[in-house]
Amino acid sequence: MKFEEVEYNNHAMKKTETKKILFSQLKPFFASKGFKLVIPKFSGFVKQFEGGMDWVYFDTNDYNPCQNVYYSVMKRINSIDDIWQEIDKKYFNTERLNIEFASTLNFSYETINGLNQSRYLPDILLETDIKINTELILQFMNSNAIPLLERFNNIREIDTEINGEVFWESDWRKPYQIGSFAFHRLIVAYLSGNKNFEKLYNYHVGLFDYNNKDFPVKIINGKNSIEYLKHVLEKSGKWNSA
Repeated sequence: MKFEEVEYNNHAMKKTETKKILFSQLKPFFASKGFKLVIPKFSGFVKQFEGGMDWVYFDTNDYNPCQNVYYSVMKRINSIDDIWQEIDKKYFNTERLNIEFASTLNFSYETINGLNQSRYLPDILLETDIKINTELILQFMNSNAIPLLERFNNIREIDTEINGEVFWESDWRKPYQIGSFAFHRLIVAYLSGNKNFEKLYNYHVGLFDYNNKDFPVKIINGKNSIEYLKHVLEKSGKWNSA
């Protein structure tokens, strides 16, 4: 992507300056993909679609006098998260106070590329360094992030990823982070019509039984919540068997 020729002010960057210039550089690309810049609430670019939301969140670590940009890519699918929130509220009492920020899955350059580190973008000391960051961000958005967001509009694609041939025991060190993994796995499998749903369900019930001796209170609560989840799914009538 070509940038407008501008005269840069080469002075040490402040956090607010860095984000302002970064957003102005990124905005044309995201606008072309249907995203809107929402700074006060989301600190990034948001795209609403029927049944959910895509969100690319940006922030900086202030290592005065330099800044380091980091960002995450998130997808929320309402049909999945609405069910999870019902379980969450009944058994875990978090109630998703910031429910509008909840995501079904998220990922980053680091998770996709298996980097065991918190950042990959070079530090920003001068305004000219922002252009380097912008180019690297857009490379990842074009080659990975946008295609993945589009792919995962289809719940069955998520099911294929986490419940397919390569069995995920958890999302630890996986390309995509999926909070409350066991619950989201079962919701995705059920809504996708996965023929192995009962096996997946019994697998997680078995894990609770196996660990019951070590963490009785926590595990009993967890097992009850899994059983309740199955009840909610069956009651929902959303079974979509292939």
